[in-house]
Amino acid sequence: MTKPPPRRRDVARSRQAILDAAAELFAQHGFDGTSFGQICPAAGVSRGLPAYLFGNKRKLYRAVVDRGAGELRAQMTAALRSIPSDAGAEVILERFVNAYLDYLAANRTIVRLLQFEMLGSSDQSAIGIGGALFEEGLELLRGAFKRAKLRDVEARHTLLSIVALCFYPFMVKNVGFSVDPFSRAFVSARKRHIVGLLLREIGR
Repeated sequence: MTKPPPRRRDVARSRQAILDAAAELFAQHGFDGTSFGQICPAAGVSRGLPAYLFGNKRKLYRAVVDRGAGELRAQMTAALRSIPSDAGAEVILERFVNAYLDYLAANRTIVRLLQFEMLGSSDQSAIGIGGALFEEGLELLRGAFKRAKLRDVEARHTLLSIVALCFYPFMVKNVGFSVDPFSRAFVSARKRHIVGLLLREIGR
């Protein structure tokens, strides 16, 4: 007898489990150090299912990175589009920095994957995803500055500073002092520090 196709709900659940397991393993070992043989037992699926659903490891890796990028994109878009039209520089920077840091602190796996992407550490990187996210974030920030009539603020350098100041503590195991960068206390202090630095830089 021909085996009936898996139910749609089961396929969706298996796809999610594969993406979750693959994200953890790619973050730990990189693209080259991860195989379907590791992903399948971690996801609790049969050996052939990842290839059936995604095609090959390259496409699975791209799906993992795209999912993380989409989640970050949605969070940043929601944060900036909720800013009142009469908001000043402090509100704009607080919303942007807070949303970015909150996402990084809540998504350790994605931090590691984005680090691989930004460094281009694998020939199989999802080419351009880091640059694309930056340009999308730049358009959001420019739009917020324009609505607030902050025409003298250089959005590109401001965003570059935000990314560097927010991302660095999560990239390294030792940030220069004994602290957990994912802790609520550190993230709160980091938000205040970065916004303060940016406001002084733009003279607000």
